[in-house]
Formats: sequence, C-alpha cells, structure tokens
Amino acid sequence: MVIDIQVIPHKLQRYPTAGDWYLDPASGKLMVKVSDTGDWRADALIAVHELVEALLCRAAGVEQHAVDAFDMAYKGDGEPGDQPDAPYHEQHKAATAVEKFMCTCFFPELTSEAAWESYEKLVAKL
Repeated sequence: MVIDIQVIPHKLQRYPTAGDWYLDPASGKLMVKVSDTGDWRADALIAVHELVEALLCRAAGVEQHAVDAFDMAYKGDGEPGDQPDAPYHEQHKAATAVEKFMCTCFFPELTSEAAWESYEKLVAKL
C-alpha cells in the first residue's frame, strides 16, 4: 500500500473539513489531505487522525463511499464521526484517542486538556 499525505490549502479540500482520506481510483494510493493550519504539529495531528481512521475503516470493512456519503451530507455541529450513527464512529473515536495522546506529546508544557483545547481552537480557525 502506498500512502500519500499532503498538507494543502483549506479551500482545496473535497468538502469543508480539516482532514480527508480517500483511495485514489487511478493509482490505488491511500490519499490523506490535511488543511494547512500554519502549525506543523496541528497538521501532523490531523494527518495521524485521518491515517488511523482510514486504516481502521479498511480493517473493519467500512468502505470509503459510506464515509464520504455520511461526511458530505452532515449538517450538524462538530465532527461527523462523533455521531453514533456514523458508519465509522468507532474508528473515528479510536483515531481521536491517538490524536489526543499525540497532542499531549507535542505540547508537554500544557495539561492534556489545555493542549487539546489549544489545538481545537487552531483547527476551528479553518
């Protein structure tokens, strides 16, 4: 498997999101696109979340088209994957746990809650 992770301008995302993953039909690559937050650590956290989520979806047989359909139709607040009816809810929760752990490692000067809050504020600016 080839995995291609890119940091891109937010306006180039397939839909309004900070991070996106999909299988490129032409190359077969797993593509991970991350909106540029201006902070490499935040970009890396988004990328790790998307990569973990994509791999866990693959392992569980959750297909990309189901994730895309849910995400692109979602109109609520917060992350679509946080919704219990998301087809990838469990994979999203696991990816968020990894993301939160890494966040505390990237910002050791802050408590885990403060680090996560600071990171979320940065991503929300997108």
